[in-house]
This record gives sequence, C-alpha cells and structure tokens, in this order.
Amino acid sequence: MLQARSATPSAFAGVAHTGGDGGGDNLNLDPLLLALLKKIPPVDKGWPAPQRVRWFRTFAMNVSQIYDGEMMEPVELKIDLEEAAN
Repeated sequence: MLQARSATPSAFAGVAHTGGDGGGDNLNLDPLLLALLKKIPPVDKGWPAPQRVRWFRTFAMNVSQIYDGEMMEPVELKIDLEEAAN
C-alpha cells in the first residue's frame, strides 16, 4: 500500500497545484516522465482512485526503465487500492 506523507509547504514552493497542465518546461526530466506528469488531470476534474493507481504503476515502470535501463532488475513497486472500512 502506498502511504501518503504530508510535505512541508516549502517542499512545494512555486509549484502550481492545479493538475496536469502546470507546465514543467523547467524540469530537467526525461520527456516520457514529463508526458506522464502532464496526464494528471486538473484538481477540479477529479481523478478516480483506480485511474490514479494505474497512473502510479505506469510512472513507476517508466522511472525504472529510464533510470535502471536494461542492465538491472526493474524496481518492483506494489501499488494497490484498499477498500474503505465501513
């Protein structure tokens, strides 16, 4: 299970919290990762949990491919939804 951690406000200084169209041209990242980040929908559009989980899995696989390449075993990251307890 992926645990969310709260970040200090300074960790996000200058970052727009509006969703996937916040730019990113000043980020020195692989173009594939930038394209995936731009897929994040704006906050006001919502983002259902199953779609978020799929996005996180896709992002994790691509980070592993980019940074680990073919020479290493890919990093395995388990990301699942837990049913809400009622």
